[in-house]
Amino acid sequence: MNIFGNKDVLFTINRCFERFGEFVIKGRYFFIILTFLLILFSVFGLKNLRVGLDLDKYFTEDDPIIVNKELFAKDFGNNDFVGVLVDADNVFDRQILNIIREISTELRDSVPFSKELISLTDINYILPVNPMMPTKKAVFNTSEIDINKITNDQLSKIVKLFDNREGIKGKLYSADHKQTWIVLKLNVFPKNAEWKKKQAPVEYVGQKAYEIVVKYNNKYGETFKSKNFKLTAAGSPVIAYRRNAESFQEMKTIIVFAAVISVILIVLMTLSFRASIGVIVSVSGSLLMVFGIKGYARETVDPGFMLIPILLTIAVSVAYAIHFTAFYKKMLAESRDRKRAVVLSMKENGWPIFFASFTTIVSLLSFITIPIAPIQWAGKTAALSIFIVYLLLMFFYPSILTLGKSSQIKVKKTSADAFWDSLLNRISEFVIRRGKLIIIVFSLVTVVMTVFCFSVEVNLNSKKMFGTKMPHTKDMVYVSESKIATSYFYNILLKSNEEGFFRNIDNIKKVADIDKKIKESAIVNDVT
Repeated sequence: MNIFGNKDVLFTINRCFERFGEFVIKGRYFFIILTFLLILFSVFGLKNLRVGLDLDKYFTEDDPIIVNKELFAKDFGNNDFVGVLVDADNVFDRQILNIIREISTELRDSVPFSKELISLTDINYILPVNPMMPTKKAVFNTSEIDINKITNDQLSKIVKLFDNREGIKGKLYSADHKQTWIVLKLNVFPKNAEWKKKQAPVEYVGQKAYEIVVKYNNKYGETFKSKNFKLTAAGSPVIAYRRNAESFQEMKTIIVFAAVISVILIVLMTLSFRASIGVIVSVSGSLLMVFGIKGYARETVDPGFMLIPILLTIAVSVAYAIHFTAFYKKMLAESRDRKRAVVLSMKENGWPIFFASFTTIVSLLSFITIPIAPIQWAGKTAALSIFIVYLLLMFFYPSILTLGKSSQIKVKKTSADAFWDSLLNRISEFVIRRGKLIIIVFSLVTVVMTVFCFSVEVNLNSKKMFGTKMPHTKDMVYVSESKIATSYFYNILLKSNEEGFFRNIDNIKKVADIDKKIKESAIVNDVT
């Protein structure tokens, strides 16, 4: 039995919302002033809002990925790195080697948390030896070589030595000598409580590194264009910084576009100055309140996920307001009394808007069941946005509609109103006449779409997942498809509770077998 199909129950609910409308009208000035005060208070919270990206925050603290990463960092340090892929006709060209040394030095000296740098101009070449007779004596350290003073013959011998070492050729530089790889290893980042800057440490490092790479691209790009010289920054810190910066720019463009479209729709659908101002304030006010709260909580917001509550808030606000305004205008035409029209509109629309808001909020809160932090944040923030939108549309918006003298009202039904009324009436009549057909078609489409749901591919491949339209994703794909470079390092932590386990020769052989199997993968560049 459907209790909401009972006329007495619906009458009681509508009567409650009618009384609520009368209550709002009595306190309308208070609700208007309170709304603007809350918006003003929220604006001050925005200064503490952090817009950025920390890839570690994608997962909850108890997620195995985070737990294992912290376990690895405890014993072996930070796995994050900054990489620079160098392209040239010949990376062993003296001029290119000088640039590599110059950029390597600045990366090591200027990037925060730098630990160790490896490049063609910063590497020890160690003699191959019998593993039973180890030695640490290096043949030479390239950082001590004066590139401009050694002879061509000496440079050729160095290149030949590198070419004969499997761990260098094909790893640090490509076999055709057209690409080489600069890697800056990093120290462990400080905890959030110890970090005072607005950017997360990983993003702060990425910005410093990327600015250095851009600097040298601008400095030498045109000069050595004939040698096909190019630098491409890589590594998770660079990706984090660039993704944040580019996503933020994209987000601003999308928000401005959505705002313009929504304002046009509001004006055209309401054809009322008060209604338009009321909706605009409700939308902007709800967003300011939500992100003001996030600012006071000192949260870091991912710009990519920030769009979800913003666009949803705009869409829901406009939809609810237009629904409320349509009936308000109808009642206004009959009663010529603003206050009475608001009360009757609240009586008619209060329950549908409440039910729609409540179900939307509950649906969004279901996001918290997904163990990915940004998705949880998006769900909770969107739910909070809808809740605040609902409050503003129930208190502030009706209060705005009551302002003005009823005696001056002249309501005319426009041709646009007549068109929409006629269109909706024809649609409703069609639905009533063709109810069974609609159910059959809907059911068939649902079955077909359900079958195709199983064809959705879950793939973390950079090109498939991100595409190449945004500059940082284009560079990320370019780096990942190169012969030597990569955007990420992956760790396999082998652990045993048995003391001296990895000193046993049989166990060492097993580790070597694991190493060999990993190297057989086509997507693995190097194993150390």
